[in-house]
Parts: sequence; C-alpha cells; structure tokens
Amino acid sequence: MIIPVFAPSTLVEYLKLRDEIEVSRPALCPECEASETFWRHGFFERQAVEGELSVKVRIQRFLCHACGLAVSCLFAFLVPYRQFTATIVAKAVEDYASEETTYRREAGELSALNSEGTPKPSHAQVFRFVDCLARKSEHLLFQLQKELVMQGNLEKLEMTGQGQCPNAYKAQSLDKAKSLNYTSELMQLAGIAFAMGNPMAELQAHFFKAVESWQAVFSVRALKLSNPQTMNHLIF
Repeated sequence: MIIPVFAPSTLVEYLKLRDEIEVSRPALCPECEASETFWRHGFFERQAVEGELSVKVRIQRFLCHACGLAVSCLFAFLVPYRQFTATIVAKAVEDYASEETTYRREAGELSALNSEGTPKPSHAQVFRFVDCLARKSEHLLFQLQKELVMQGNLEKLEMTGQGQCPNAYKAQSLDKAKSLNYTSELMQLAGIAFAMGNPMAELQAHFFKAVESWQAVFSVRALKLSNPQTMNHLIF
C-alpha cells in the first residue's frame, strides 16, 4: 500500500534536503484503523530521472504491528512504476495536448542533456506517457467537473471550451482522436481550476490528496492507496 508524501515537492528540493528528510510514521493505519501502531520497516531506493538529474530516492517503509500491513511512503513528485518524475511526464502530456509536435521532438526537448550518459525519455516512452493519460482522460475530466460542481465552482466550468488537441488529426482511429481532445480539455480545466503554471502536475497532486477522487494520476498500474477506496483509474 502506498501513502503519498508531499514534502519535499520536487526532485530538486529533495536533493537539497535529502540528508535532513525524516518521513513521519503514519498516525492511523488505513487497513485496521488502529492509531500509533506503525514501526519503521526498512526502505528501498527508487531511481528518479528529470532532465540531467538521475537520483536514487530513498522510500521509507512502515509496518503496522496491529494487522501486519506494510506501507511505502512515496514522494508525490515520483510516478509509481516509472523512473521519470511527474514533472517530466506532465510536461510531455501538456505539450502534446496544446501544440503541434511529434513524440520524437518532445523527447529531445524533455531531455535537455549535456551528456549522453544520463537516462532520458525516448520518443516511444513519450508516446506511452500521452497514450496512458489519453485512455482515461474522459473519466478524469468527468471527475474533475464533478468536484468543481460539488465545490460550487460552476464559473470555472463555464470558462472552458471544447478541447481540441492540435495533434488529434494524426490519430489512427476516431476513438484515439476523441481521447486526445478530452486530454486537451482536461488540461485546460486543470489550468483554470488550480491556476498554476504546470496544470497536469497540479492535477497529479490533487488526485493524490482528494478523498473524492483518490487516484495516482500518472501511474500505469492499479495501486492500493491509503484510503478505503481502491482505484483502478490511474492517470499516467
């Protein structure tokens, strides 16, 4: 089971603070709901890649001594089952959804490397980033619209138009073109809802935090998160 950790919020910030970081033990077990029962249970390392940075990130694990549940405290700037950070994945999706480009060109822009020795996303990986989100964009768009209605933010919904992805014409099926347009509309709505410079990354953080839509936005697999719900609709 994964419990997201929101500080530090970026890989660069993690690098600056990693010798000082101490992840707090969860106060309440999400499985048996016992309090103050978690003990430290070792750690593992995840490789995180962002541009020229390739860093091993330590992930703290805890064990509930009431029910035996093991949890991993994953920093929210990481993407489950991917080495590239949420910033990289989000930027790839945003660019493809908002401007005419190619997967190969986007891969080169995302890498920005001075050395060929550092891992970087290939055009095939960029394709998978975009395709993964496009497949679930309609569901995520509906979920975000629902939350804005529940919060009484109808004016934000009225500010969005029908999404038009400039690369949708390249799609080899009508369904794929439709999903790319939903992705463009989702990005547009996320930009209005969160008023931040990186709307897809903010959407990732939002779905990690919000109980109503507890989802790992950029993951390719189903995860069990520290919430009574088990969500199969994961974004990346």
